[in-house]
Amino acid sequence: MDKTSPSQIVSSQKKSCEFRIQGRKLSKLLVFAVFGLAVFSLIGQFAKYYLNYQRLHLVRFFYLDAENNLPTWYSSVALLICCVLFAIIAFVKKRDSDRYTRHWIGLAIIFFLLSMDETASFHELTNGTFRSIFNASGLLYYTWVVPAAILVVLLLFIYLRFLFALPTQTRRAFVIAGIVYVAGALGMELIGGWYTESYGANDIIYALIITVEECLEMFGVVILIQALLDYISNYLPPLKLSFE
Repeated sequence: MDKTSPSQIVSSQKKSCEFRIQGRKLSKLLVFAVFGLAVFSLIGQFAKYYLNYQRLHLVRFFYLDAENNLPTWYSSVALLICCVLFAIIAFVKKRDSDRYTRHWIGLAIIFFLLSMDETASFHELTNGTFRSIFNASGLLYYTWVVPAAILVVLLLFIYLRFLFALPTQTRRAFVIAGIVYVAGALGMELIGGWYTESYGANDIIYALIITVEECLEMFGVVILIQALLDYISNYLPPLKLSFE
């Protein structure tokens, strides 16, 4: 008599299930999401300043410069996706005893912190302290950009060899993503700080500055996500997720 155990029967009946992430389609979806958020944010600001629209809670829900709203949640999730992708690469690199494993782990941690900061806005809490320390104004009105810029330069120095060790296509995409993101997060923040101190933060011009700033940040993250997915697809062995 066949004494096949129940676990063997279940195992023999299992069918493999494969999940595929199509990088190009995901990137297109994210690009459309960014454009959509920008358009709805600008429509809300136009309605607020020119049409005397009274439902300000709805305007705030889509405004790119507000906190705890749809754009904030999107940005936090996008940065968290980068964190997960970096962590996946770091896991494989650690298994293979790659010399740059710690660099991949470091990037996963950085993007986890960026995702958390996007939701909690920790960096904005430092503005008052740094502004009083540096007696800053004008372009440095949002004074957190000073330590942030120093940190960016330091990270660039630490990761320089890592960058040159990457495949050419990946390195180029990382550099472009970094330039686009920093141009928004720091470059446009300088302009926004000067405008806020000079004219205030309650007009359509400020809303346009913020739109450019946030779109640069979000497009930089989209470029990075696409680069990471391409790297995983082209340079890592096939990945399999299983539960036992």
